[in-house]
Amino acid sequence: MKNIYYNRLAILFAALSVVFCVPNIASATGFSTIEISDRMTLFLVLICTFFWCLALCLLSKARGYYALWGLVLLFPPMILVYSIIFPDKNKPSEK
Repeated sequence: MKNIYYNRLAILFAALSVVFCVPNIASATGFSTIEISDRMTLFLVLICTFFWCLALCLLSKARGYYALWGLVLLFPPMILVYSIIFPDKNKPSEK
């Protein structure tokens, strides 16, 4: 039951991360008429990164591992082998 809670929190923080990235993307591509200052862009990027790291940590916690192991996913090659290195500890093992 606890892992469902962590999974939902991870989804929430990942969604918040995407929401905070939208103004930067809209301003950079010209879809927005509002100009965003450099300070505001940096602030939004930092908030987005914080929420994304928090989501990765919660995902790792939901799988039954120490939360900081989720930060391994910040390195792109690790995304491909994450499920092999860190199988879900909460699932019953098949024998």
